[in-house]
Amino acid sequence: MNVLFLSDGISPYVTGGMQRHTFFVVKWLVKQGVSVMLYHCVEDNTELVTTKEVVDKMNLSSSEARFLKTECFYFPKAGKLVGHYIRRSKKYSRILFKHWSKNQEVYDFVYSKGFCAFEFLRKRKSGLILPKIGTKLHGLNMFQQSPDVKYRMQSFMLRPIANYVIRNSDVSFSYGGKITSDLLKLGVLEEKIIEIPTGIDKHWVSTESLTQVNGGDKLKFAFVGRYDRVKGLPEIYDAIELLPMSTKKLCEINLVGPIPAHKQIMNDQVNFIGAISSESEMKAFLSKQDVLLCTSWSEGMPNVIIEAMASGCAIIATDTGAVAELLGPDNGVLIPTPNPELIKQAILLMLSLDPAKLLQMKASSILKVEQKFLWSSIAVKLKNELERAVNLD
Repeated sequence: MNVLFLSDGISPYVTGGMQRHTFFVVKWLVKQGVSVMLYHCVEDNTELVTTKEVVDKMNLSSSEARFLKTECFYFPKAGKLVGHYIRRSKKYSRILFKHWSKNQEVYDFVYSKGFCAFEFLRKRKSGLILPKIGTKLHGLNMFQQSPDVKYRMQSFMLRPIANYVIRNSDVSFSYGGKITSDLLKLGVLEEKIIEIPTGIDKHWVSTESLTQVNGGDKLKFAFVGRYDRVKGLPEIYDAIELLPMSTKKLCEINLVGPIPAHKQIMNDQVNFIGAISSESEMKAFLSKQDVLLCTSWSEGMPNVIIEAMASGCAIIATDTGAVAELLGPDNGVLIPTPNPELIKQAILLMLSLDPAKLLQMKASSILKVEQKFLWSSIAVKLKNELERAVNLD
């Protein structure tokens, strides 16, 4: 099978959950013997990435590497007018289409992230014959709840192009949960939705934290992410302030990420760790935590939740995107919205648990990862679904 993979960047050359997902999908398709031509990009102030660099980052063997080819482009520069991201995305899609049309290589399927397939879909609608096109808009965040007016306006602006891409694709990839529900509401037929979770490599799985609750006298809570309003960090701050003083002394809250100093709070229970870029350091950090806080306003299927689960953490998270596919009462607390009072109550519930019950939750997290969210098994299903999609009417 020969796949053209259109992406808006790949980890570690572009930072983001979508880019990290691209890294693993491409890696594991190649490991399954699928021939992949990857189109990806970097910002214009960095060097273009070679195929060898990507192969080395994916740690592919020589026999696997022969299935991967890459082309790297510069993502168009940002303008100053409102809506520049949409214009940049459309221009980038035209760059990808122009490169493909110049080379006229034949593919069985086009797998596209975000809005990368926009120009391909537009050309096909005007009569050009193209292979089947499947698109993945990850969490469909533009159709999820927003934390404020600014994000609500941005979502409204993104909806027309998102609708165009979704409605003109042959298939839509979904993580499941509310993302599938949103696709159905947008008019996508059930048989044209391919549910594939994201995953993690097996080496992430660790049972080190199952011998005891890590914090000892204090339960360790963790947040991992950048300071983005949609990640709900202000609501976590408010929830911490709502905790009774006697309870605060029972917990330690560790925040990891590039959180600006002026966005940090002064609190004896809160530690700002800073960014962790090394995978081994992140594994070491998460293995020493008890509960992950991921109370975002909108998400797809966050890598950080799966990483924390694999490291033996219970989870407190918002019921958004496909998060409910990852956790339930057996390994965490799912709250409907990132309301500070609800976050506080979830933290109090975790603090009230018998240590044996919490250890049981942590073990359940690891078991779920091993059963459902390892790339070695997800990749087999993905390959089968791609082969099925090629033959869809």
